[in-house]
Amino acid sequence: MKFLITLIFTLLTGVICQAQSLGYLRVKVVEVNPLHHGQAVLKAVNTEVMSFSHSTNEKVVTLNSSQLSTGKSTNISVDYAFGETECKFEYQISYSMNQNGPWINIPKVFHAPNKDSWAVLPLGICGSSVCSSNESVQR
Repeated sequence: MKFLITLIFTLLTGVICQAQSLGYLRVKVVEVNPLHHGQAVLKAVNTEVMSFSHSTNEKVVTLNSSQLSTGKSTNISVDYAFGETECKFEYQISYSMNQNGPWINIPKVFHAPNKDSWAVLPLGICGSSVCSSNESVQR
């Protein structure tokens, strides 16, 4: 019984550590249109991190180690390749180590519709902690 309790505790601790926040990612649509709901999908490490649409004002997600690459940066991509061809909008992607900011914009304004628009998020995993190719974040 003691072994079973220890095993469960170890597994739960691993899951909790895996889900630990390593920063935040935010998408802000420049001009919101509440009538357009087609979803764009933002991915990191080939997995969905969030989805958003032209009707989304702002969306923030917590990043964890499964969403960051090994090294000081992670490639991210956004796919918005489906119907609603009349729906065109711009959005900004930013990141922060703290949910309340300061937010650092990825220096690119993204456009929808697109197919596999990508950028580099200057956050990654070095050893067991988060690291960055951005000097101000790395400090």
